[in-house]
Amino acid sequence: MTRELAGHRFQPGRDRDIEDALSGNDPKVLNEWAFYYFNTDQVEEAIECFLKISDIDAGFPAVHFNLGSAFLRVGLVPEALREFGLAAARDPGDPEIPYRTAISLNVMDRNDEAIEALGRAISLKADYADAHLLRGSILAKMGPEGGRWPAAADAFETYLRCQPDADNADALGEFIERLRSGG
Repeated sequence: MTRELAGHRFQPGRDRDIEDALSGNDPKVLNEWAFYYFNTDQVEEAIECFLKISDIDAGFPAVHFNLGSAFLRVGLVPEALREFGLAAARDPGDPEIPYRTAISLNVMDRNDEAIEALGRAISLKADYADAHLLRGSILAKMGPEGGRWPAAADAFETYLRCQPDADNADALGEFIERLRSGG
């Protein structure tokens, strides 16, 4: 099995393990292989496993989310967005899906859409610290127009309430003060 994907060629056969993994048709076994590869930074092999799972059983739990995460990790952002969209259709209540969508949109500099996705993540999990941190970061980088800096400061303050022991608390507190004072 060879796939052409956004100019990247993923080709099994580089080692015996990936051939063994892809020779089976059990999505659970393939999923174990995929996570092994993903967690050992063999992301292209993980993608091959996730793609095969999707071919066998597109309804396999979290296959689209996992495939989107793998695509994002190797920089295939449009493919990641497609998979996160499929994951959201299957599991609209999972806040991690719009969060990962927001990361992808942020990478593509589609900041307004990223803010919307983060709003969905936060509506699903109000104390989602990482979503508040990313929201604050994006709003701060977008500039002061339209009240973005006060909104960024609010997001950072919410992050600190969710993560009171955050390593970056002091620096973030100083940044919040600068945002509130207009830069």
